[in-house]
Amino acid sequence: VLVDGHLALGASSRGGLMLRVDPADTESLVAESGVTRFEMRGRQLDGWLHVAVGAVEDVGAEDTLGRWVGIGVTRARSLPPREVPPAASPSPRGHRLPEARRVPGRE
Repeated sequence: VLVDGHLALGASSRGGLMLRVDPADTESLVAESGVTRFEMRGRQLDGWLHVAVGAVEDVGAEDTLGRWVGIGVTRARSLPPREVPPAASPSPRGHRLPEARRVPGRE
C-alpha cells in the first residue's frame, strides 16, 4: 500500500505483513507476539517490522489487521510526500512499450 509515494505495508514473502513504523515505536511493537524486526539480506531495517500471519489473524482480538494497517498508514502519512513517476505510456511514435516478461514456471 503506497501513501503519498511511501510504502506503508505489504504482503511479506514469508507470509504476514511487512510494515513501516515509527522507529521510536519499534521496541514496544516487537514485544508483541508474532512481531519481529524486518530483515532484508541479513540486515534488520530500522522502522520496518514483520508481523506474522498469526498476529494478523488473531481471532480473539478485534480487527487486528485494521490496527496494523493503521499503524503503517499513519507512519507513511507522517513522511513528506514523494513524487511518484507517471505510469509508462506508449512512445511518441505509437510503439507500445514491452510487456513485463513472464518468468518460466510462474504462470
